[in-house]
Amino acid sequence: MVKLFSLFLIIWSVSAFSGVVFSKFPKHMQLFARNNQDSGKIEIVGYVNTPGSDSISVKLFKEGVLQKRIVQPLNYISDNAAFSLAVNIHAELAQYSIKFYLDSDSLRKADSLVCGDAYILDGQSNAAAEAYTGYSSPYIRSFGAQQFDNTNIDTGWGKAEPAPQINWQRKNVIGVLGMAIARRIVEDSRIPVAVFNGAIAGTPITYHLRDTALSSIYGRLLHRVVHSGLKDGLRGVIWHQGEAAYSGPNEYLNHLMQLHDSWIQDFPAIQRVFVYQIRPGCNYDGQDIIREAQRKSPFNRSDIRIMSTTNIPYHDGCHYDTAGYRIMGEQMSRIIQREFCNYSDTVGIDAPDIVRAYFRDAYKKQLVLEWTQPVTFTSDSNGHTPSEAFSIGKSWGVVDSVKTDSAAKQTVLYLKSSTDSTTVSYTPDRFYTGTTNPFEGPWLVNGRGIGALTFYRFPITTNGTSVALNRSITSHLTVLASPNPFNKSICIHSAGVDRINVVEILTPAGQIVKRLNMVRSAVFMWDGNSIAGKKVPAGIYICRVKTEKEIATLRIVKTE
Repeated sequence: MVKLFSLFLIIWSVSAFSGVVFSKFPKHMQLFARNNQDSGKIEIVGYVNTPGSDSISVKLFKEGVLQKRIVQPLNYISDNAAFSLAVNIHAELAQYSIKFYLDSDSLRKADSLVCGDAYILDGQSNAAAEAYTGYSSPYIRSFGAQQFDNTNIDTGWGKAEPAPQINWQRKNVIGVLGMAIARRIVEDSRIPVAVFNGAIAGTPITYHLRDTALSSIYGRLLHRVVHSGLKDGLRGVIWHQGEAAYSGPNEYLNHLMQLHDSWIQDFPAIQRVFVYQIRPGCNYDGQDIIREAQRKSPFNRSDIRIMSTTNIPYHDGCHYDTAGYRIMGEQMSRIIQREFCNYSDTVGIDAPDIVRAYFRDAYKKQLVLEWTQPVTFTSDSNGHTPSEAFSIGKSWGVVDSVKTDSAAKQTVLYLKSSTDSTTVSYTPDRFYTGTTNPFEGPWLVNGRGIGALTFYRFPITTNGTSVALNRSITSHLTVLASPNPFNKSICIHSAGVDRINVVEILTPAGQIVKRLNMVRSAVFMWDGNSIAGKKVPAGIYICRVKTEKEIATLRIVKTE
C-alpha cells in the first residue's frame, strides 16, 4: 500500500505540471559544443498550454553555486504561452546544472552539463582498441551504444566507459584509443571531450560508407550524433582503418574521399579529419597500396591531417596493448590540440613525410630521399638492417647500405648496382622479405621518435625537382592554406613561427608566378594575380614559404 501511495504521488506531481511542453531541454550529462568564444549555448524552448501562470525561470549552477537566474514573463495567445531562452556555459573542467521553474515551482532539471569538443572515432579493430585501461574521467563523455537492437537505440549521455572488457552494446564505450586521445586533451587543454566510437573489428572501408539505415555502421553513428544534439557541433573525425583490405586496395583512396565527403555533408561543423596511416602486418595483402593512399589523402582534401603508427611499441603484428594505444593516442592528441586548442608543444609532433627522391650521381647508385624533417633510424633493429626497409622499383635486397643526414633532412640509399628503376618504396607490404614475419623496423623517426610515413613506389625524379605536398611541415614551420582549392583568393598561414620573410607562388615546373619579400607576419593573402598583375589560369601551384632558418612548400589549387 505504501508503494502504491508513493507511485500515486509521483504521477500526481508530474500531472500537476503537464501543462508545460518542451521542444528543447538539456539532457543529464550532456556535452555542449564549444564555439569560438570557448562557450556553449544551452537552449530551453517550449510552451505552457495551461493558463494561470505568470512566468517561467531558469537557474544556472556551476559546481552547485548559483551563477545566473533568467526570468521570462508568459504571454498567452489562445491559451498557449511560448517561451524560449538560452544560457551559455564555459568550456572548462567544471560541471553545470540547470533548474526550470514555472512561477515558483521547480519543474525540471538537468545535472552534470559540460562544454567542450566532440569527435567521431571510426575504423576497425585498432580504432575499437579492445584493451584494458582503468582510467575514466567525468569530463570524458559519450552518447549511446555502438551496437544496439530495436529496444536499445538511444541510451543517453554518460561518462565514457574505460572498457576493461569491450561490450559494444554497453552504452558510452569508446575504447582505449579514444580514451587516450580524450585524456590528453582534457589534461593538457583543460576542456571536456566527447567521443563517439563507431569502429567494428575486421571491417573493410566499404562497410563504413554512407548508409543511413540503423543496421549500418554509418547509420548508427549518424543516429547517435543527431540524438546527442551535436550534429552541428562535431570538431572532427579520427580514422584508423586499412588492415582489412579485401574490398580492394586500389580503390581505397576513392572510398576514403567518399567517406570524408559524407562526414562533411552530414556533420557540417567538422573542421578536420585525422587519419592514421597503418603499419605492416595483420591479415591481408595490399597494405602498402593502402598506406600510400592514406599518405596521399591530404593531397586530395586540405582538411585532412595524417599520423603514422610506425615505431609505436607493444605491437603484436596486428594490434597493440594498452601502453601502445596510449602512445598512439597521445601522438594524435597533440595534432588535434594544435588545430583546436592553441597547443604550444608543436615542435616535431607531425610524422615526417618524403618530399622528393633523386639520384645524385650519374651511375644511379646513390639515391637521395629528402624529408619534411630530420630523420634517423631507430637503434632497436630486431636483428635487421635499414637496407631491408627499401625497395627500388619492384626489387628488394638491392640496397647495400643507408646513411641519414639529419642536418640536410636526407636519407641516402647506396645501391649494390646501378638501376633504371623510377620508383622507391619504404617498408614492405607486410613481411620481411622471404619470411612470414611482420616487418617491425628498423624505422625512420624524427627527434621525438615519431615514425616517418611509409610510401609506395614514390617517383624518382631525374632533375631533382620536388613532388609538391598539399601540406608542409618541418620541425617548426607548418604551412596551411584556406580555402584550398580556391577561386578568387587564398589565405596562406604559417604556424610555429612568428613571421615569414618570403612567400613565393610557383608553377609545378618551378617558374615564379608571384613573390613577396619581407612579409614579416604569419599570414599572406594571394589574390590569384601574377607579378604583372594578371589573373593566373586555373591549375596546381606551389606556395614556398621561407623564414630565416627554414623553407617549406605547400600545394595549392586554383579553380575556374
